[in-house]
Amino acid sequence: MSHPSLRKTLLITAIALAAAYSLALAFDWPDWIHGVNWVWVRRVPLLLAQRWGWLAVLLALAGLGWRWVGRDEGWNGRHQTILLLSIIIATPAAQLIFASLHSAQPLLVPLSMESGFFHEGVRLEEPLTLLQTHLAEMPNYRDVHLQTQPPGWILTYWAASQIWSRFPTAADNVGLRLLRYDCLDFELQGLTAAQLAAGSLPLLIVLFSGLGALPFYGLGRRFLGERLARRALILYPFWPGLLVFTGRFDGLYALLALLALWLAQAVFAEPMASKGKAIAFGGVLALSTWFGFGVLGIVLLVNGVLAVQLVLGIVPWRRGLGRLAALDGSFGGGLLLVWGVPWLLWGVNGVAMFAASQTLHAKLRLSYPAWFLFNWFDLAVFMGIVLLIGAVIGAVTAVSRLHPSSFTLHPSSGAALTLGWLAVALLLNLSGQVRAETGRLWLLLMGPGMLAGLWGWQRLFKGERRWETAVFIAFLGQAVVTAVLLGGRMAPASVPPPVWDVPAEAAPLDYQLGDTLALQGYAVRQEADMLVVDLYWRALDFPRGDYSVLTHLVADDGTIITQSDGGPRNGELPTWCWIPGEVVQDERSVALSEVGERPFHILVGMYDWRTGQRLPVTPTVPNDAIPLE
Repeated sequence: MSHPSLRKTLLITAIALAAAYSLALAFDWPDWIHGVNWVWVRRVPLLLAQRWGWLAVLLALAGLGWRWVGRDEGWNGRHQTILLLSIIIATPAAQLIFASLHSAQPLLVPLSMESGFFHEGVRLEEPLTLLQTHLAEMPNYRDVHLQTQPPGWILTYWAASQIWSRFPTAADNVGLRLLRYDCLDFELQGLTAAQLAAGSLPLLIVLFSGLGALPFYGLGRRFLGERLARRALILYPFWPGLLVFTGRFDGLYALLALLALWLAQAVFAEPMASKGKAIAFGGVLALSTWFGFGVLGIVLLVNGVLAVQLVLGIVPWRRGLGRLAALDGSFGGGLLLVWGVPWLLWGVNGVAMFAASQTLHAKLRLSYPAWFLFNWFDLAVFMGIVLLIGAVIGAVTAVSRLHPSSFTLHPSSGAALTLGWLAVALLLNLSGQVRAETGRLWLLLMGPGMLAGLWGWQRLFKGERRWETAVFIAFLGQAVVTAVLLGGRMAPASVPPPVWDVPAEAAPLDYQLGDTLALQGYAVRQEADMLVVDLYWRALDFPRGDYSVLTHLVADDGTIITQSDGGPRNGELPTWCWIPGEVVQDERSVALSEVGERPFHILVGMYDWRTGQRLPVTPTVPNDAIPLE
């Protein structure tokens, strides 16, 4: 592949494929471009100018960063620190910016308060009972994810709700604000603020996702070299898999795979092995099996990359086999500890749970024609088409170095990463374990795959560097289109987003009702035979009750001529949904048919519909009914 025209042809082809996918997704043709029996969907973004402005700023910073990290001289430790901190911050920022293009309430995107893990966990009363019954209950759970997974996330949600309950003020400020996003969901009714606050866990995944840049950069330096590792780091915040599956627990597989491979490589390749890192490798992965059995795929990935380094002679066989055995032994020992102790104490059978998981997963698994090809399409979309092609090219160039007499490959760390990564991807695909699913199940492969892709293009173009910018633009373009149009399984909110200001055209008022509500403006207009009164309420704190609004037309003697009572916004936004500072426009319509020519006054107020007790008004007004006109 050394001929210049062939190299250029391959790069142009990769860029053209990335562009073709982006156009097909933009025009939504053909239908299979966004899935065949997949659970992610194509979403048209919102036309919110400010949100697109933030995206423009993000892309401009990425371009400047790309130019900055490409220089060879003058790079020092301070620059490295600035770069890493910038990427750690930019990664969650990018996810929230893209989420804001999908929803007027961007924080709604990563939240998973509709997941089965959340509902089972926060309602859990006896965690020990769950441990003892989870295996038997797996086929009976309503949520399919609970049917195939160990109980780790259920217990985590339970633990989170218990911790939040110790800090009631903080629980209010988090839980009740989260409830505001979807407060009419009947499944959330009756939950305490602490239970609701536990729903913030997926948002933590977003906030901490940038930390994956640390092992990503470490692996890049080991396998690609310092300069190309910096280039790779600029791509990290635009990883399509993280942008599309924002806040999904599956994203932790991607971060965990990077951490595990970095720890394993440090133990495997360094002249002096670190026992602490070996123990950390086994312990973290073993503990993670409580949250998903897909962690075994990460162990397979690590073994594949390390084994190829032995085959290539990068690490001596005697030392390498010993280190590999130590890493696998650490994982095995960790499994015995984290599953053996619960088995001895409470009879929790991890092996039976894994077997049940695989049986149930096989029953739930869908199928579609040529799934083994569509799996690669999934992988390409969510790690970057141009990078997947680069990884394949890298594997071909590595194999092309096969010596005809000794049948050994030319030793190269990048070749080991690429060949090991490709071997594991092929093995997982041919095993049929991933079928008719989504790209999120390939997330564990995508981080190392991105590095392998850059190494492949570097090997192809050797000393030339113009290819780097072409790959950057192609990757970034496809990542943006994918993130903008594939919004995951985000359900629309049941209530409108909060408003914070009283319109300037409203007549100002300043009345407080009870301890938590205020009336700060109104407007009156007549439509046909109806009098329409717009009331502008503000929440001063979290309202604890469910209050109704009274709107009375009264004669000069105080007699009620007609009235319109009921929940704010016709029950679409009850008072217990409101959050501090929010302004709620409440349109009240009162029939004028009974008024005739009589003069009347408008009185408004609030009351507890269960007892009829009105909220006291400050400044004081007769009968706690505020006069408007």
